[in-house]
Amino acid sequence: MPTGAGLASSASGFAALATAAAAAYGLDLSPRDLSRLARRGSGSATRSIPGGVAVWHAGDDQGSYAEPVPAPPMAMVVVTIDAGPKPIGSREAMRRTIATSPFYPAWVTSTTETVTDVLTACAAGDFTRIGELTESNALRMHATIEGAFPPIRYLTARSVAVFDAVAGLRADGLQAWATADAGPNVVVLTTPEDRGTVAAALAGYGDVIESGTGPGAHLLRSEDTEAPGPGVVRPEESAE
Repeated sequence: MPTGAGLASSASGFAALATAAAAAYGLDLSPRDLSRLARRGSGSATRSIPGGVAVWHAGDDQGSYAEPVPAPPMAMVVVTIDAGPKPIGSREAMRRTIATSPFYPAWVTSTTETVTDVLTACAAGDFTRIGELTESNALRMHATIEGAFPPIRYLTARSVAVFDAVAGLRADGLQAWATADAGPNVVVLTTPEDRGTVAAALAGYGDVIESGTGPGAHLLRSEDTEAPGPGVVRPEESAE
């Protein structure tokens, strides 16, 4: 996966580092403590320790960790608009947003509410509601950082075109919802049944990777580490 491009390279990287380092030092850490350790490198790495869908609990050092939550089957289609490093890193963007964006306090409040709503939708197996909340939350985040001074704009015209194309796929009856982290690349949340159709429809917008939900951070033997071919992710692996 591209590094520093808004595709969770810090999340996967620090989750892998925490898992490998704990094993190398002979630490017998619980999943909760391993999640806490990964968080010291990157907050989002907290969620990459568990498999599948995870919730990151806010709190102090002891209470801030992630754990898996039951959720309906999901798949992702990653559309890489630009694989290069973004001009403004996530940490600097967040510092500027907190200091200067008038929308930041409302974003924090609305995100807290969204987490509760998503957990309710996951428990109910309501994929459509999960998708609606995911796309809305992503757009609110980008509106918040664009409200910083000077403004920070990660989404490009091609990024917005993908969001529009995904809306068109929904109008055609597919389950597809777009999201984007701090970068121009777009990840489409969809169902395993619709994944192939969504990927084919978005192939003209950039390099496309199909993915399922991952098993979480885990150790591999050296003979198991042969990578799949370019542009291919094994169905059981996560894009993150």
